[in-house]
Amino acid sequence: MLQTEMVVNHDERVGRRVAVGIWHGTVRYVGSVPPAQGLWLGVEWDDPSRGKHNGSHNGVHYFHTSCFSSLEIVCLSKLQVSSAGEGLPSMCPRARHVDLASNLLNSWLQLAEITVNFPAMQFLNISDNRLEIPDNPENLTSAFNQMTHLVSGHMNYTWDQICECSKMWPQLERLQVPFNKITNISLPMYALENLIELDLEGNSIAQWEEINKLGTLKKLETLNLCDLGLTNISIPASQNLFPSLQCLMISSNNISKWNDISELEKLPKLEELKFTNNPVQDNLSVETVYYKVVCRIGTLKVLNRKIVTREERRSAELEYLKECGREWLEVSNDEALKTKFVATHPRYPIIVKKYGAAEESELKKTNQSVASSLVRVTLQGPDKAVTMSLPKTMQIKNLLPLVAKMFNTGGAVPTLCRKSSKNAKIIVEMTSPLKTLDYYSVEDGDEISVRW
Repeated sequence: MLQTEMVVNHDERVGRRVAVGIWHGTVRYVGSVPPAQGLWLGVEWDDPSRGKHNGSHNGVHYFHTSCFSSLEIVCLSKLQVSSAGEGLPSMCPRARHVDLASNLLNSWLQLAEITVNFPAMQFLNISDNRLEIPDNPENLTSAFNQMTHLVSGHMNYTWDQICECSKMWPQLERLQVPFNKITNISLPMYALENLIELDLEGNSIAQWEEINKLGTLKKLETLNLCDLGLTNISIPASQNLFPSLQCLMISSNNISKWNDISELEKLPKLEELKFTNNPVQDNLSVETVYYKVVCRIGTLKVLNRKIVTREERRSAELEYLKECGREWLEVSNDEALKTKFVATHPRYPIIVKKYGAAEESELKKTNQSVASSLVRVTLQGPDKAVTMSLPKTMQIKNLLPLVAKMFNTGGAVPTLCRKSSKNAKIIVEMTSPLKTLDYYSVEDGDEISVRW
């Protein structure tokens, strides 16, 4: 109940509309409110966030409100809540989203006495509380039997403690336990077998072997492993781990080898990856990191929230073909080295089958004479073609203004695309302004199409 701390006339009627400043409401009670003196109004505000009570004062119920019963989101974070108190039952029967983060709760039993009064609750945030785990947590399932999403960060829990608590959450599908004290993953995890999303950000798990234990969660689709201190990625191909995983986040770790990223090719349904701030990316441009990741994971559709286009994938894979081709030439006569090469570059044979092997002339290092430092190409615009010799070391950013002037693009920045004269399948978008013609493997006789 909200008290209007002003004396009113007897003419005030229940049901009358009132306004106080910008707030509008309906009078639900007119009368005394002991021990206060005078006549008082009980008002149900149109905006329930304006009210302070549910029609009760000092244990006496003066009127009923409809607003609380229609609430679907209840936010009680940072309000020093320490118990269920009085008058809570049936106040918010439709509440689906309940936030009790950063309060003074001390046990799951105490929490259950509150949540049992939210029969429709599907989401619960209890982060930054310190909750003692009961001896028989399964006895509290009735207080959480509709909950599908739990946020429980900064609670100093280990993985074993989380598994013990999970006996209370029979319907849980999304579990966020960031910044706890998880250092290893233990089996079995029967109570978590329905998880489709798991957030472990900010815990301390350095070895991927621990992460592989989560691969037995057959329904898991989204996994957040940011800021764990991970140093490697190694996925046994024979164990069919993570069969449903679609989205993986591994930013802010200690991954230092591109071979680790190649391991993600073993995740059959991986479509989205968040991968930033790892040592392997140091001193590399955003564009270079992008192509190095895309070419290694054939199923990837989104990288760092950017959709991977067909043209970008093609360019990345052709560059990978050239990059790995040089190493392949060096080991092609040694079966043991070839086997090791394919294990390190599992997508190389797939890309070769897709585009054909790179021309040997593209892979061999050339001498550095003046004649060999130039390449003769045809710049093909919409209405005309120009054949000329260009330095192989010319950066795309320096070629663009020359092309813009030559074809009179009217101020528009042209786009360039290399078409190989030796292999019609090789078409490469030249999108990186700091890269050179040699980087894009431009050779004598190649065509560079110009569009704007």
